[in-house]
Amino acid sequence: ISTLLEKTIPAMIYCRDVLKIVRALGITGYSLEVQHEILVKSSSLLQKGENEGEVVAKGIVFDQSLTYCHANLHDLSLFEPLVSPQNNNNNSDDTNQSKKQTKMKEREKENKNKSFADFCHSQSIALLTAAPFSMGLLTSSGPPLWHPGSTELKRACKDAAEICRANNVDIANLALLFSLSRRRRREVEYDNGAGVVSLIVGMKDTDEIDQAVEAALRFSSFYDDDCADDKYSKRYDMDGNSNDDDAHLKYILTQNELAALETLRDKSTGPFSSVWKNGEYQWNGVQIANDFWNDVEGGKEAAKLRMKREK
Repeated sequence: ISTLLEKTIPAMIYCRDVLKIVRALGITGYSLEVQHEILVKSSSLLQKGENEGEVVAKGIVFDQSLTYCHANLHDLSLFEPLVSPQNNNNNSDDTNQSKKQTKMKEREKENKNKSFADFCHSQSIALLTAAPFSMGLLTSSGPPLWHPGSTELKRACKDAAEICRANNVDIANLALLFSLSRRRRREVEYDNGAGVVSLIVGMKDTDEIDQAVEAALRFSSFYDDDCADDKYSKRYDMDGNSNDDDAHLKYILTQNELAALETLRDKSTGPFSSVWKNGEYQWNGVQIANDFWNDVEGGKEAAKLRMKREK
């Protein structure tokens, strides 16, 4: 992260605000917690620019954030309170470790009941999300062999596909509709809350393009309904907070889709109930990266040295 803050991000800001060769800056690829940490720490760059040659941001550092696999049928952590990333470095001395733990507690206190979506909204960062099928988990054919999800999560998604099939519903189509329901309808609706401005969907052929368009048009038809404002407003209390994120889906989904969704989202007996309880509804990207480098001869630092020598 230090390299990003000291070199990469300032160079990006310079390209946008001084050279004006790009119109917007975005961030993606990191876990929600790490991405949040980068966004928070990079805000310090806004205070620079008093001396010649220093970076000057135009009011925000990042214009948008892209996340993936955190706004779907089994994982809605994009809208749940953030948890500070775990520090797996056991080589730190006790003093440094104590300071890091104190900072971690301070961040947890600051972020209590605040989600990544809330944070982006509060900072005027456009929030995009991708992978409504969770990289193949939420499809009838199942995920690729390399998928990082746990065995239990893969089994839960397979059970979910069977439940959908029993209701004559395609789980991929239901997953897409569910993720689409998390996007913003109009900015005004989110004056007191956060939403996704755009959903990115991977499609490999024209049939999948047609299916995605058909799903999107179902929402468009609902919004064009003269009664849509009344139906949609029932989702919110007087402060604009969501009462039930799934409420308006009853006007969009078929009866079979609603029946399947109700079973899938059941916190007690649904296919995801166990992974929601044990935390395996998502995977730890940071830990996966650490495991990768642990398998590399000499670890990450040795690999860096080898790459430098090869240059």
